[in-house]
Amino acid sequence: MGAGLPVKPVRTWRRPRLAPVAVFLCVLALRLWAAGHAHPADDACITYRYAANLAHGHGFVFNPGERVLGTTTPLLTLLLAVPGMLGLDVATVGLGLCLVLSAVSAALLALLVHREAGHAVAAGAAATWLVFSTHQNYLATSGMETTLLIALMLGSFLLLRCERPLPATVLAAFTPLVRPEGLVWLVLCCAVLAVRHRRQWWLLGPALFPLALWGLFATTCFGSVIPQSVLAKRLQGGGPMSPGAEWLALLSPLGAPSLLVALVAGGLLYAAWRDRLLLLPVGFSIIFVGAYLWAGPTPYPWYPGPLDAALGIIAGVLVGRSLASLRASERMGLRHVAPLLVLVLLGLLLYGRADGMHRQLTQLRGPEVHRLLAEWVQEHTTATDVILVGDVGYIGYYNLDRRIYDQYGLVWAFPLPSGPAAIPDRWLQAAASAVRPSVIIASAADHRLAPWPGYHWVDSVEGYAIGRRM
Repeated sequence: MGAGLPVKPVRTWRRPRLAPVAVFLCVLALRLWAAGHAHPADDACITYRYAANLAHGHGFVFNPGERVLGTTTPLLTLLLAVPGMLGLDVATVGLGLCLVLSAVSAALLALLVHREAGHAVAAGAAATWLVFSTHQNYLATSGMETTLLIALMLGSFLLLRCERPLPATVLAAFTPLVRPEGLVWLVLCCAVLAVRHRRQWWLLGPALFPLALWGLFATTCFGSVIPQSVLAKRLQGGGPMSPGAEWLALLSPLGAPSLLVALVAGGLLYAAWRDRLLLLPVGFSIIFVGAYLWAGPTPYPWYPGPLDAALGIIAGVLVGRSLASLRASERMGLRHVAPLLVLVLLGLLLYGRADGMHRQLTQLRGPEVHRLLAEWVQEHTTATDVILVGDVGYIGYYNLDRRIYDQYGLVWAFPLPSGPAAIPDRWLQAAASAVRPSVIIASAADHRLAPWPGYHWVDSVEGYAIGRRM
């Protein structure tokens, strides 16, 4: 790391100030309130079904007897299987864990800025980046694995900052097992370890062992480490979006794209000038965006979450160091400017994000259509029925004894159509021909699109048509 301002001693890690604790409690209360006005994402329930089947002794499968890797978060699946073995509801535990991890992430960012700036108000202002982000609020209440990845990223960076390479390595080692983009974070962390701790080469062992162990298991059990859901999501939808549309879909939930680009550019300059460790979140941001634009997946709201964490680290370090420089100035006027700048920043963050948070915290929660469909399946089908659906999460988790397939091939060995696979009628017909379902649940658009010979439509739920084989 290049020369720069002296950092605070390690004892600030051992005896943290009150600010991160207060941030954790406030964020947890806010997220719990928000959870009463939102529904978990349907995709989260796919992981919950894998965890429940694992807990019940059926193995790491979506449908018992079918070894297909349809979840991108094996670590969260294993973590949730433990309370499932104890008889707890996996979905409830998953949502609770998500809420707690969101609060932990905000506290870690506050702790990082407190360490850089030595200022409790600065720590609170930096945590506001995550606290009052409507995007982070959605992630916290979605039940998805993104909050776990964000907490691991922030925790590993903070430990590297405190010269704790071994625990930092352990945290970073699990990031690829939470989401695939965690592999980028792990590789960059290994590069940091190779440069900063050359004599401690053995640290690469804890970094690579969990990944190697999972790779061996996945290859043996599923035949590949690449989840089936990754292949399917790459093909589903209307085809690749334009780079401009992909750019906006990725960055818009995080704020003004131009300001985010300026933040990364500023972080890159500061890393080259004074703080080489900052290359970790900067490099992750650049690689993440580049890979996203190259792959062009169908955009989902939880995809930008890891980028939000990296940008929070960059902003936290830059703001913290700037305030520390002002406080260390010999000019009394500049020393008094620092707290004022912090308060102004905090006010701007609160004002800019308050409207979106107000809507999320006060809007009434209506019935979740996928949960209503799951209840219909419970009441009108039996364990012998084979069911084909679009969104498979809720229906799959709340009907563990049914054999359920999704029309996109996320959780089963669906022979994915080649060529312009986004043609919906060919996609649907291929799925129906492969599994020969006794019950089809189709959206209004899918119902009109495909002819569905051999099925008569027996019911409808909130715009979804339900057909049974004749």
